[in-house]
Amino acid sequence: MKKRIISVVIALMMLLPFALTASANSDHVFDMGNHLTESEMSELEVYAQTIENNYGYCVMFGIIDSLDRDLYETTYDYAEDVYNSVGDRDNGIVIVDNLGDNAYSVYMTEGAESLFSSEEDTIWDAYDACDTYYDGIVAYYNAVKGVLDADAPAVNTPAETTAAVTTETTTEMVRVERTLPLVVDNADLLTDAEEKDFIDKFNAFTEEYEMEIAFVTVTSLDGKTVQEYADDFYDYNGYGYGENDDGFLLLYLPGEEGERELYVTTHGAAVYKMSDDMINTMLLNMKDDIISGNYTAALDTYIAELTEYVKPGVHFIWLFVFMLVGCVVALLVLNGIAAANKSVHKAFDAKVYVRSGSLVLTGRNDTFKGSYVNKDAKVDDSDSGNTSTHTSSSGRTHGGGGIKF
Repeated sequence: MKKRIISVVIALMMLLPFALTASANSDHVFDMGNHLTESEMSELEVYAQTIENNYGYCVMFGIIDSLDRDLYETTYDYAEDVYNSVGDRDNGIVIVDNLGDNAYSVYMTEGAESLFSSEEDTIWDAYDACDTYYDGIVAYYNAVKGVLDADAPAVNTPAETTAAVTTETTTEMVRVERTLPLVVDNADLLTDAEEKDFIDKFNAFTEEYEMEIAFVTVTSLDGKTVQEYADDFYDYNGYGYGENDDGFLLLYLPGEEGERELYVTTHGAAVYKMSDDMINTMLLNMKDDIISGNYTAALDTYIAELTEYVKPGVHFIWLFVFMLVGCVVALLVLNGIAAANKSVHKAFDAKVYVRSGSLVLTGRNDTFKGSYVNKDAKVDDSDSGNTSTHTSSSGRTHGGGGIKF
């Protein structure tokens, strides 16, 4: 018994420097082999803290190069000790990637076992599928967040979380990779075959126009407005193409007549591809098909209208070339017509057209017939070219619009 107590004390002493380092740098991610940069550690800590603040779950991840067999029999024992060393939390999960043994272990608190035990392989596979440790841990966090989202809504809004964990030097959200598909049908309005078909169509659109499009259905907005929900779903689930996360996300909340809500959020370069009136027109064109339950027709309209808005127009240089060619052709035609009129000669004096004595003025006066006033038109605030923007809870700029019907 004494040997066991001594072993525990030694283990805690060995973990003490790590615990102090973790509290100073990262409370949720530990890297004993320096496989992550300080910047990556900081970003991952913010993301993990966001999950804990929103859902009340401590989600940790560790990387070790080898296991001290004098202190631990298994990686699981190590994971348990690490989890307990950084604080007393009721709900939590920690994964340790033991590179030396080419194995991993998952430790869960009693409160987390019922939720995560059946998802262990899925969570690990999300991490293991990525090429870098950083991307893998982000994928792990997203997989855990997906399980938590399916179980219960977040306890705080993303806005509250951002305010709680963002430092004074930056308000930029932590960028995450998308792990959800381009069609997320939580309201179960589409068949599996229809979902797959539109995922393929959305992927084709994304590849051709370098802007991601997505469709999401929900059964509840969890106390948010439809705009807030659409923006947050886009931002916190990693939607968007390229460095600026360009794209569109269409959100639909089914309901009784007058309670249905349809909203599209735009981000990045997509914001200025559609004016407010264009968005409203597109949604109205989809409305009747949605009411009748013809969701595939509505989504076809969604794709068709976005295609019209984002496809490139005629390049300026070609407009210049066409104009130049037109001028040259017109000049040649006019010169040809002029050259054919051999009997026409230039006159230098108007008197050749007047018969002598035929014009006699007997009197003259001025008659006022009207007036002309030059005015500058006022700017119409409802101009169809206007695009309004707003800031989401993550601090990013979005455009968009919606209808309720």
